[in-house]
Order: sequence, then structure tokens, then C-alpha cells
Amino acid sequence: MKRLLKALGTCLMFLLFLGIFVALLVPVSEWVLPELWGSTPLGNNIYLEGFRWIHVAYSDRVEGRHSIVWSVLIPDDRLDTDSASSVEIIEDANYDYDWIIVRTSGNTITHKKYYIIDKDFDPKTTEYEEVIDKHIVGFADTLEFASACRERGITMKWGRLLE
Repeated sequence: MKRLLKALGTCLMFLLFLGIFVALLVPVSEWVLPELWGSTPLGNNIYLEGFRWIHVAYSDRVEGRHSIVWSVLIPDDRLDTDSASSVEIIEDANYDYDWIIVRTSGNTITHKKYYIIDKDFDPKTTEYEEVIDKHIVGFADTLEFASACRERGITMKWGRLLE
């Protein structure tokens, strides 16, 4: 009987320590590795979100370093000029302090789009609609995108955030 009580006590202590470990791991992982939650912070409350269907999102609620409630910025139908290619998949992205660049592909291999997101806004006072209307520029042509990057002084290369 004593052995049984000792084994039961040991099991309960193990479960207690395991519960404490998990309870501490979840909030710490939100700060240390937000990517575990499918969220990569890009700055100004903009995140690369998702596991299977990846999108760039603007968040109005952040917990740790990952977003809880978000609105999709890219892909976005309002930025899409060709309804036949409305399915967009993010292929790559990169970011720095001022800018985010995103490359997407559509229904066909040759249909690619490029986006520049200007992060020059205050996320506490800027609404989602304003971010789309004033801070995102989309391009269907590689040369136009490259020219726009040069004009804005964007020198970063594709970041392979999705590898």
C-alpha cells in the first residue's frame, strides 16, 4: 500500500511539474518564437500569418509577438486587377524598418505580382482600410516593381521568409 501511495504521489508531482512547464512555455513561446504560432512579425503590427495558406495581415490585437485578431492585407481582392487570377499565394517576402516587399503567384506560373508596403504610419491610429489604400502598392510587372523599389531606395533582396 505504501508503494502504491508513493507511486501515486510521484505521478501527481510529475503531472504538476509538467502542467507548470506547459503553462510557462505557452506565454514565453509567444515572445521568443512567435513563428511556432504561425506568426512572423514584420513590424508596425503587420505579420506573415498562417501555416498552409500564408498571407500578410494587419493586426489590431497583439499578444506576445504574434497577432490574435487580424485582417488580411495580401492577397486582397481590392488590389487585384485581374479577376481570373484572384487566387494568390505568397511565394516570398522580406522586410526592413521602413518597407515590406512581397511576391505572389497566381493561377498560372507566369502570373506573378509584387507588392511594396510602406510602414510609415502609426499602427495605434491607422485603420486597416487606410493601410490598404495609402500604404500598399501592387505591381504586375517585374520591371515596374524594380523601378519603384529604386525610386523608394529599397535595396533589400528576397528574404526567403517562407523556407
